[in-house]
Amino acid sequence: MPRVDFEAFVNQRRSPPPAFVYKYTTVDTARAILSTGKLRFQSPLRYNDPFDVQWDPFWSLRSKQGLAAYREVLREAISDPASWPREISSEAAEHLGGERRLLSDHTPEQFELFLDRLVESLDASQAATAMARRNLDDLRRRMRLLCVSAVSDSVLMWSHYADQHRGVVLVFSSERLEAGLRVPLQPVQYCDLLPRVYDDRKFYREMVYGLEGDSGLMRDLTWALAKHSGWKYEAEWRMTTVADQGTLGDYGDYAFPHDALVAIKAGCRAKSHEARELLILARAFSRQIELYQMRMHESKFSVEVDSHAERY
Repeated sequence: MPRVDFEAFVNQRRSPPPAFVYKYTTVDTARAILSTGKLRFQSPLRYNDPFDVQWDPFWSLRSKQGLAAYREVLREAISDPASWPREISSEAAEHLGGERRLLSDHTPEQFELFLDRLVESLDASQAATAMARRNLDDLRRRMRLLCVSAVSDSVLMWSHYADQHRGVVLVFSSERLEAGLRVPLQPVQYCDLLPRVYDDRKFYREMVYGLEGDSGLMRDLTWALAKHSGWKYEAEWRMTTVADQGTLGDYGDYAFPHDALVAIKAGCRAKSHEARELLILARAFSRQIELYQMRMHESKFSVEVDSHAERY
């Protein structure tokens, strides 16, 4: 299931998750989770934000900096065969050799114009990125994400994801959830500028020399953790994995360790009998699971645990 070396990642990461993470949900979804003992990991293709994992990670290749990197790789490859890597493909060697013979009697100025035309046409680059895009589309289709939050008192998230405060928040131990699923929790990075995913020079070098490249998209899924800063209030953490080739559908249901669920928080509008029903289902996992009732704060726009509510 995980795409990383779980133990190595957890041991060296700089940003461990909070002790608890929170899943905002409706009563019906919570009932399904507690009845099956499984959490649904969704494909990002189901997300309503077109920028959430659906932005173009190839944008930097077409940037001024990316095109400059392409030009310098071409210059080096055509002018200095000693720079060719040992792993160069036979097709690339034949093509570059032909370009060298063609340009053998050109002046430096003509050579620069020739490079300009190659960069402007970008025929080879477009073919390479077209293949990479097909791989990316397949990756996105098979990608599965679980989204949780570091906070349980967000008025907006109770409104948006928990049925206008009629739903619940499922409280999970981060350590137990990670250990059971063998997938690390990673923080979403909120920003206004799209991050750079590619080493532009490395990409174009692999393309020009016909090398077996690794775009990094499969190896490192952190590019799927970037969201617009307007979502910062969600304080989101994610578990990210990729289904096997040939997997159908756009989600996966994965069994979570029963001891990872530690509590349920019922919204300030939740029906008490529904909350008790969910607690009964949850206590099939553990008798230690607690049910908390949220209430509207008396003097500010916020919600909090009602310390006077009946305990079960």
